[in-house]
Amino acid sequence: MPIDYSELLGHWRSIGYNRLLSFDTDHYRLYTVTDQQCSLYDEGTPEEFHQGYHRIQCSDKDNLSLYYAHDLTCYHYHRINTFPDERPIYQCSNHDPVINFEDFCQVFSENYAFFDLHSNDWKGICDTFRAQVSSNTHNDELAEIFRQMIAPLRDGHIYIAAGQEQIRSFSVNRGPRAALEKLFQLPEPGISLRSTVDTISDKIENTVLAPFAATRSTLKTAGNKVLSWCELEKGIGYLNVLRLFGFADTPEHRTANDLPHKPHDCGPFLQADMAALNSALDIICQDMNNMDALIIDARINGGGFDRAGLEIANRLSDRKQTAYYKKARQGSQHTARQAITTTSHCGPTFHKPVYLLISPFTLSAGEIFALCLQALPHVQLLGEPTCGILSDNLFHKLPNGWEISLSNEVYESVDNICYESIGVAPDVELPRLGQNLLADLQQGLIDAVELIQEQTAISN
Repeated sequence: MPIDYSELLGHWRSIGYNRLLSFDTDHYRLYTVTDQQCSLYDEGTPEEFHQGYHRIQCSDKDNLSLYYAHDLTCYHYHRINTFPDERPIYQCSNHDPVINFEDFCQVFSENYAFFDLHSNDWKGICDTFRAQVSSNTHNDELAEIFRQMIAPLRDGHIYIAAGQEQIRSFSVNRGPRAALEKLFQLPEPGISLRSTVDTISDKIENTVLAPFAATRSTLKTAGNKVLSWCELEKGIGYLNVLRLFGFADTPEHRTANDLPHKPHDCGPFLQADMAALNSALDIICQDMNNMDALIIDARINGGGFDRAGLEIANRLSDRKQTAYYKKARQGSQHTARQAITTTSHCGPTFHKPVYLLISPFTLSAGEIFALCLQALPHVQLLGEPTCGILSDNLFHKLPNGWEISLSNEVYESVDNICYESIGVAPDVELPRLGQNLLADLQQGLIDAVELIQEQTAISN
């Protein structure tokens, strides 16, 4: 039952996640917050609030829990009596370089979850660069300072959107990125981009699937070519998943290069995406009904919604079970650990052996998808470790309007392993992807088919 909006009136501070929600009778405002200052990030009407948030509950007058609409993570807030208390609040842009530098340092200091993992002295980094910032520092100079500061973190989920420029942390490209771009003649280097999906999807038949030209069925596609599937060899199904968003048949979804960042935009986008994904999965599972085994190829997967990976996992799970755990940085500790579970879908499913192909080009939510399938007893992971950037993006708005993305969450497998920076490990290692990428992609698929045939022969 929807909560009465009047119960929300007032101010609420998140537990972890650097958020503050403020409600009056006809408006809500979402702020990103550090211990030093607050910046307005999003605002809207009560109706827009309910587009962006679901499962809103007040356990008592001082404690609130909610989810981004149609998503998986539960966020907890507690009521605060005064706002903004002693902190300055920025509802319009403030371009003072010193103020923005200090807020930049503070948001990482309070929220970034992996300083120890990367052996980084963030306070030392901030102290080193602080002397270079003054009231006369230009935006391009400040952007370059930020670039140098985040470089040692080597985290693909860290970036600064400074106007039209996106400044990224240097991350280790564990896969042969140049070979990927050359093989598929990618117009842009990003793996999650719409242009990448279109280009690779159009070439799967004549590249990855070429060794099976004589045995496979016609390759079908759905979800704006994100999904493609066929019978690879007799009794062996094949499903390729290039990313985990952009499935719906709308101009917004067909052209999306990223997820919407604002909750009241993301909620309707995610709802439409999951409806389209499940419609496609109905067809795919029906087509796979007579298969003895299924290969899911996520070796090139740019990520997206964790929920999308879970929806696929639900088609493969025959019972409710824990898929993985997650928690967020909260000061010197973490928020309470949340268990994310798979449940068997009520529609068409596939409960026979599944083989998930992974690689260093399996990114972000693609890696969470691997965690989901790793937890299922009839699934084997084949290939190489995934990229190692599992945390969701935590977005923060600097007073000057620049948007910061950083990693504040710790994902853990059902065996309590955190794969951040090392990647989700395969059960069976296949030869690593190298500069002869086409041969390696083909051989990995050939090896998977041979493994299935060997294991099927043994079981029979």
